[in-house]
Amino acid sequence: MLHEGFPATPLGLLHDAFSVANWQAGRRLYDLTLAASDNASTVRSFGGLPAQTHPIDALDPGEIDHLALLVSFDPLTAAYSERVAGLIRQAYRRGAGVYGVETGAAVMAAAGLLSGGEAAVHWANRDGFQEAFPDVALSDAPVAAHQRCLTCVGGGDVIDLALIVIERDCGRRLALQVAEHMNRGEAYGALRQLLAGAPSPARPASPALATALARMEETLEDPISCEEIAAEAGLSLRQLERLFLAELGASPKGHYRALRLTRAQNLLQQTTLSVAEVATSAGFASFPHFARTYKAHFGVPPSRDRRQDPSASVPAVFLDPALLREESGR
Repeated sequence: MLHEGFPATPLGLLHDAFSVANWQAGRRLYDLTLAASDNASTVRSFGGLPAQTHPIDALDPGEIDHLALLVSFDPLTAAYSERVAGLIRQAYRRGAGVYGVETGAAVMAAAGLLSGGEAAVHWANRDGFQEAFPDVALSDAPVAAHQRCLTCVGGGDVIDLALIVIERDCGRRLALQVAEHMNRGEAYGALRQLLAGAPSPARPASPALATALARMEETLEDPISCEEIAAEAGLSLRQLERLFLAELGASPKGHYRALRLTRAQNLLQQTTLSVAEVATSAGFASFPHFARTYKAHFGVPPSRDRRQDPSASVPAVFLDPALLREESGR
């Protein structure tokens, strides 16, 4: 839901975050509908950018899974609109998550969704918010959570709001993949700890795993055996296999192959090297074997994967093992 004078940057970032989630998942998880708080067909951002919108009267609250309120200037006009409050309450009662960006928290508070909780509000509106809604505590964090509600101060921090939604819907791995693609991995990791009550940071990956991963990265063009990698890490092959399965959910051989294929994908899409030259650069001595393995991994032959665009095969994201652990540790 857009209110006249809405912040354009958060809208673009929300759209990108959910689009990346669709892209990484390989299926359409999210669809975005823009609605106007005043039922208009066009709403303009603070900087004057027009957005084509649906009237909120045309929305079915029962079909809304997530409702983000993008409000910047004049939040109380939206906050005390019965049309807006009715939509928010109905959507929330039917199970939707409701999220306020910049001053969207004021709209949520007026609808009664934040009573007894806390909210993140743009710094310029904190005083007014506190005066109008004394039963809602102001958070010093960029994103605050209260039941199925999230509020955000705006700007780039709205990416983290989207990541929380994606993690709640689809799990941590996809959220972290989206975070890495949007260059937000470190910031999102810190926010997750904050919202969870600031637990102790996850312990780092074991030295043996770090050694094995480093050797794999160093030898993509001229791969060595997993037995050699295990020996350099001070482990037996069986120990290395157990370590990789526990930390990465994959075998050493499978992870190593994925790294080499990802290098091949990058070279195919980003250089003019021939497919045969790419195969050699990724450590494949046999071209037919490379072509079969590449197609099995990415779903497309290497000769047809030469453009870096949204229709191409999805690049892999190799996550830090520490980020994948549950906070309870193991």
